[in-house]
Amino acid sequence: MITNLYDVKGPCKNDIALLHSGSYSAPRFVELSAVVPLPGDSVDVIGYPGEVSRLWMSTQGKLNDINSSLATVETLLPNMTLSISRGGVESTGDIISYNLSTVPGMSGSCVIYQGKAIGMPAW
Repeated sequence: MITNLYDVKGPCKNDIALLHSGSYSAPRFVELSAVVPLPGDSVDVIGYPGEVSRLWMSTQGKLNDINSSLATVETLLPNMTLSISRGGVESTGDIISYNLSTVPGMSGSCVIYQGKAIGMPAW
């Protein structure tokens, strides 16, 4: 890392890091964007889900059947498999909130809007 602007007491909008990749040059990459989506717009989170435990699942709101919910999560966001979750933006500001499915292991993933990275999920 070259530098960062993170300050635990500062505003979230200053949470950014500048990285240097040396001489490595990738032929394909996700561009960064400063465009902020509007409420109702769709965003994607791309990442590698980790293992989802019964304990974690039990903290995720009112579920009728944890076993059924675990099976659904395993189908939609399989462990250690590159996955994409799409949902709608609910609000914008210093923090963008959205409604989509993520699970442990996806923290640090890219939030994609209009094909460009605009941030990463915060938990």
